[in-house]
Order: sequence, then C-alpha cells, then structure tokens
Amino acid sequence: WANTAGAVYYVSKRSVAVLKYIEVNGYSELHVSRIRAVIADNSTGQKTVWESRIADGNVDRLWTPDLFIDSDHTLYVEMEGTSPVGTDQEINVNCKLLEYYNHPSRN
Repeated sequence: WANTAGAVYYVSKRSVAVLKYIEVNGYSELHVSRIRAVIADNSTGQKTVWESRIADGNVDRLWTPDLFIDSDHTLYVEMEGTSPVGTDQEINVNCKLLEYYNHPSRN
C-alpha cells in the first residue's frame, strides 16, 4: 500500500501560470490505484483538478487542460494504491506549466 504526494510547482505571489499538460507513463502492478493532480493555496485549502485510475500493465495518460493557476498556489501530484510485495514498477509524471510574471522583480 502506498500514498505519496509531491509538490510539483509553486506559482509565486508575483505571477500566474497555465498548466499545459500532465503526462503519466510507465509500468505498474498496482491494484485499485489512482493518481490525481491537486492545486492548493494557503487560505482555502486544496482542490482536485484531475484524477485517473491506474491498473496493471502499461500506463500512458496525457491530460492537456490549459488550466489557469492563480498566484501563491502549489500544484501537487498524489498517488494512492496497493501493489504486491516485491513487484517491479515505475510510474513517471511530467508536467508543463507556463508562468507569467505580473510584477517583475526590482533589482
């Protein structure tokens, strides 16, 4: 059984971002598992924006939302599932975000 989460990207207070895609690929022996993308901020909590089930075999998912992410928010990718002991598996997650600076830094 596993439940892992990792911060993928933090959008600073001076900018906004657009999530162009999340790509998930690899091989899995996971049972009743899922992967999800969550956007969190410091005041209102977190919101799941995408979720996909993962079953045994090859995993190949691509989500292309063009999703706006406001300033001071963090994109997380979470994975939850079970797998038999001693099994080989590898799940890769790739994301592309475009960040736009609203207030350039003053040097």
